[in-house]
Amino acid sequence: MNIDLSDKCDQMPLEEIFTKKNLAILEFMTENEVHIRDIADMLKISPAKVHNAVRIFKKYGLVNERQLKNKKIISLDQNSVLLKKIIEIIKIEKGEKGRKDIAYEERERKESDNTKH
Repeated sequence: MNIDLSDKCDQMPLEEIFTKKNLAILEFMTENEVHIRDIADMLKISPAKVHNAVRIFKKYGLVNERQLKNKKIISLDQNSVLLKKIIEIIKIEKGEKGRKDIAYEERERKESDNTKH
């Protein structure tokens, strides 16, 4: 489910999404499709807090939910523009760089070296 961010940008309180626990949950989910209890167990967070985080993520279209027997399985919505930006911010915060960033820095370094000669 994609949402039109232009309607919600002014109403979106960043502190609702950008808590330490919510960011840890999002980061954990980048590599896992999981049940709420599994998230809680792995990250040592109460299931209630994870449930609230998932509710917020669903509100902003960051996650998908599917039923597997009697469990709800949560996964990130890879089509969400907002999610992509949040993951980009998490990577920047952790000092991770993508290939494009590294290639850009390499070009900049070469151009700088060429102007010195």
